[in-house]
Amino acid sequence: YETELVAKTRAEARAAVSDYLARVVSEKPESLLEKLPFISLGKDELKPRLIAGWRQYLERRSQLNDPVFGPWKSLASLGDEDYASQAAEVVAKLSESPEGIEPGQINPHVKAALQAEPPAAKVDLARIYGKLLTDALEKWKQAGGNDAAEEKLEPAWRQLADVLLADDSPTTIHRDELRGYITRAERNRHRELQKQIESFQASSPNAPPRAMVLEENDNPHNPRVFLRGSQDRPGEQVPRQFLAVLEGEQREPFTNGSGRLELAQEIVADDNPLTARVIVNRIWGRYFGQPLVETTSDFGIRTERPGQADVLDYLAWRLRESGWSLKAIHREIVTSSVYRQSSNAECGMRNAESVAADPSSSIPQSAFRNPHSTDPENQLLWRMNRKRLEFEPLRDSLLFVARRLDSAMGGRPVDLVEAPFSRRRAVYGFIDRQDLPNLLRVFDFASPDQSAAGRPVTTVPQQALFLMNSPFVIEQAKALSARNEVSGAASDAEKIAALYRIVFSRPPSEAEMEVGLAFVRSAEDSPLSTWEQFAQLLLLTNEFTYID
Repeated sequence: YETELVAKTRAEARAAVSDYLARVVSEKPESLLEKLPFISLGKDELKPRLIAGWRQYLERRSQLNDPVFGPWKSLASLGDEDYASQAAEVVAKLSESPEGIEPGQINPHVKAALQAEPPAAKVDLARIYGKLLTDALEKWKQAGGNDAAEEKLEPAWRQLADVLLADDSPTTIHRDELRGYITRAERNRHRELQKQIESFQASSPNAPPRAMVLEENDNPHNPRVFLRGSQDRPGEQVPRQFLAVLEGEQREPFTNGSGRLELAQEIVADDNPLTARVIVNRIWGRYFGQPLVETTSDFGIRTERPGQADVLDYLAWRLRESGWSLKAIHREIVTSSVYRQSSNAECGMRNAESVAADPSSSIPQSAFRNPHSTDPENQLLWRMNRKRLEFEPLRDSLLFVARRLDSAMGGRPVDLVEAPFSRRRAVYGFIDRQDLPNLLRVFDFASPDQSAAGRPVTTVPQQALFLMNSPFVIEQAKALSARNEVSGAASDAEKIAALYRIVFSRPPSEAEMEVGLAFVRSAEDSPLSTWEQFAQLLLLTNEFTYID
């Protein structure tokens, strides 16, 4: 499409050369110009960028010794008053100049055209030159209309053809500047095709793996402060340097390229404990459901002091001691006894009793004698906090119990919400920052187009409705009930036991077995079979969707 547009735009610009020359040389109003018989384009059809291009080109070429535009220079600079007689005198003197295509000579075809019909006005000059150039273009077309065709032309005609064909000609419109010459409809079509190309590049299975990275600018510049936020009102330049509120008066501008490396070094400097504290606080919050410092993005003086500041400082120290290894911090937390607790209140009471009996504990023993009343919000973590599965692990768990999860590593991103449903892990889900699926919003997916310290946690009916009605969930419930351990069981009780082992990793209690048998014996006909209904029922339970 671009190739066609380039050819079309060049051809139109070359065919209308007389129009553009007339606009450049004439001081007449547009309405009068359009009444001239040789004008083919109206004002609205002219391309301003092409008029500007011709004006710049003529300023550069209009030298008295130029074989083509030397006469133009003499004739275009005449005043409008008594133009015809002045032009006749100029043309008469042309006979004294030698013909040729070298500087100081006059192109014989230019000389002959002007002598045959001296211009009576400046627009006549544009018409004469326009006809000369289009005649040369026509001869080029007759010779083949390609690069070799110019060599076939007689030198004087070739010189004239070059005015329209040379690389520096205003009519030689290049692909990278095409947008400035085409119509709105053509731009819209071009944008549409470009989106298709970008989509193919992003989704084609043949595209090589790649990642977006930043590169250093060879010539970085200092930005400016925009006055009142307006980019049209640039203020003083601001050198690239660290924050004045943290660095103080001794700060110096960065000198190493863009300054990103120096900024990173300042952020993790030995005298800056904030970075490590913020990182470990967020990691802790992801594991325990609540961070040590509640305001994860504000460690200021108005922030409440954390109840376990010593834990925060210890983990921050461990992060730095391990060479900023996040893996080491994850290992430190998940292998700790506090992380391996159950959320069960009875187990929590036993944990509290053992801590109360430990004389080395830094926490007052009285706090653990009755943790339900002294620490009802579990700030001291005498038990694990119960956490709801986020959308991604919930989706993967549904596929896993149905024995349909594709655990292959690597590959291209996939659509997580549209049928046919992908079996890839949710970590490979494609996220469009401008068009986030509503399903992800329902499950508190963090906004991907801005920084977020954590995901909100809400409980809304749409979350339960997804598990009840989603074709994706129903598909997994069918696959779960069709697993050999279930479908091949000899009795209803064995099928229920198999489903409990698969979904909950435990056998059903006596009460659960009685309820399950009553359900499957009384289930009514529906689009799902009895066992598919029962499998989906287990997937709806809190035990499946929450982590104890």
